[in-house]
Amino acid sequence: MQRRVLTESGQKIDSPDGRGFGLERFGIFIQTERKLDTRTSLRFRYNVERASLFGIEEGQFRGTEVTRNERVIRLGLFSAGISRDTRDNVLNPTRGQLISADHSLAAVPLGGNESFNKFFGTYQRYQTIDPGVPGLGGATMAISARVGLASVFRSADRNRDGAISESEARLPISERFFSGGATTIRGFRFETAGPQEVLEARPGRGCDQPGRPCDLPTLVPIGGDALAIFNLELRYPLTERLRFVPFYDLGNVFRRVRDLHPRGMTNTIGLGLRINTPIGPVGLDYGFLIDPPGFPAASGALIRQPRGVIHIRLGQSF
Repeated sequence: MQRRVLTESGQKIDSPDGRGFGLERFGIFIQTERKLDTRTSLRFRYNVERASLFGIEEGQFRGTEVTRNERVIRLGLFSAGISRDTRDNVLNPTRGQLISADHSLAAVPLGGNESFNKFFGTYQRYQTIDPGVPGLGGATMAISARVGLASVFRSADRNRDGAISESEARLPISERFFSGGATTIRGFRFETAGPQEVLEARPGRGCDQPGRPCDLPTLVPIGGDALAIFNLELRYPLTERLRFVPFYDLGNVFRRVRDLHPRGMTNTIGLGLRINTPIGPVGLDYGFLIDPPGFPAASGALIRQPRGVIHIRLGQSF
């Protein structure tokens, strides 16, 4: 059995042109973990956290969901989870599977001012094809599925004046699911998949000065209460150290659990390379987003995510 007490902080949510905001966290938690057998473990955790936004210019996000977290959010959470891991290697698995599930409960009696349930589950499977199979021998098929679901059960906790907006009926931004990037849905920049707020152009910022462009509307990710991600990779050996990796990613982040539907998911295809090094695989991927989502600005223009993104990272994508 293991116990630990830690603190944690830090997260940055940015738009492509830098007009984003910072999310400052300070938390402390105590966790206990018990091995049920060599492959299976059970864990319990209690967490107290304070979260607030910073770096918001006056009026910059007026009328957007970002203001949902302008006041300090205090959380008291109790979590329980279970994992079973039969992978042959944590950093670069070639066979086996990982199954993990965690459920968290936040409530006022636990020391916070928010009340919600939150579930996150992961399934990963790896299978290496027999070397004798023509054309694919030695290649590793890697599959990953992740699902996140959350809901508020006492929205009045956050607004004792009685008026509850649609945004306040959902999780605070600090606790919503975010996705996009090298280890989730490729083809998106980091954490830019899912719901977005359109941050309109600020009048007068360069517009009245010859030679300087005006600010343009931009997108700021705001996360959601539901998440679904499915990844498929074929890690094909070119040499002893180098692997060629075609992949397909499917998924998205959704505002509410009831919005989770296959029609709302995005599709990414791509190609990558993995180089095995003494400190683990180094990956280079190019993800092409087949159906980039669009978001209407006040002017009527449709702002779309870029179609292609290059991802570089240390370690496998999952």
